[in-house]
Amino acid sequence: NWLWYRCIRQRLEETKSKLPDLDISNNAFGIEDVEEILGEFMPAMKVAKEEKDKKEKKDDKKDKKDKKDDKKDKKDDKKDDKKTDKKKKNKKDAVTLNATEKLQVQNLIKNMIFGESGKGKTIVTGWLNMVDEKDIPVLTPWEFQIAHTMRQCMQMEYAAKKKKEPPNPATFYELVQGLADATSTLRKQLRFDFPDTPESAWLPLQDCLFLQDRFRNGSVAGLQ
Repeated sequence: NWLWYRCIRQRLEETKSKLPDLDISNNAFGIEDVEEILGEFMPAMKVAKEEKDKKEKKDDKKDKKDKKDDKKDKKDDKKDDKKTDKKKKNKKDAVTLNATEKLQVQNLIKNMIFGESGKGKTIVTGWLNMVDEKDIPVLTPWEFQIAHTMRQCMQMEYAAKKKKEPPNPATFYELVQGLADATSTLRKQLRFDFPDTPESAWLPLQDCLFLQDRFRNGSVAGLQ
């Protein structure tokens, strides 16, 4: 979930076709827990203009509501005490990587995911970069193979919306079948790896199902 949120989702949204809004507060999808450990090794997340505008509006509203009565202050003091207790607990339970583990994580993120070691080479390196290619190697981790299929679907969806005309039906149905197969494979893989986790907790699957449902409702120039 963390990897999907941190890099794959952003790459998919470069197609300008949207995925559902995601609120990761209260450790939704377990993303915050992993971010605390591995976030420092990832590039900074790009903030979309729409999200930036929303944040600025929220900040403005917050400024207007700054002054509150004594009851509010007392509540805030209690909240601060709870936060302090929570920080103490978090510090106790915190996962700290040793030097070897840090090197392994850096290699995974910089070279295997983002392909920085392959810059200047004639071949495409980095699993995330392979998502943009016409074909993706079958040995690429399944998260990126699913993203590769979704990206093609989202590109077609946006192109149809921009041109205001349907794509070639054969191409459309081929991608729709590919998305259905990818969703089925993803579901089987997740059930095998995480048998005790409900489907609603799998972010990649939820995004797949969202896109599949949108296609079913005619988001690609009315084709169904």
